[in-house]
Amino acid sequence: MIRPQNKERKETEKKIAALKKGDKVVTIGGIHGTVVTPKEKTLVIKVDDNCKLEFNRTAIATVITEKDVKDDGNAKKKAEEIKDSDNEAKKDE
Repeated sequence: MIRPQNKERKETEKKIAALKKGDKVVTIGGIHGTVVTPKEKTLVIKVDDNCKLEFNRTAIATVITEKDVKDDGNAKKKAEEIKDSDNEAKKDE
């Protein structure tokens, strides 16, 4: 049971490390936005026409792909699973 969770967590970490301008993301707080400026440790995310917010990369829960959009809500479920697995990993430490 732990192996698939670790595998998915590593895949998510790779996606977050490879974020570029135009990628759609969801933060752990549930904020949806588009990456405007990727920096080394932070990302500037556009959430509305006149609103840009800067987040740590660790605050990103999921990277939304076209596949996630087609799955009708699986991105939200996936974000919750990742959050749960992160909480479990912190407990293990």
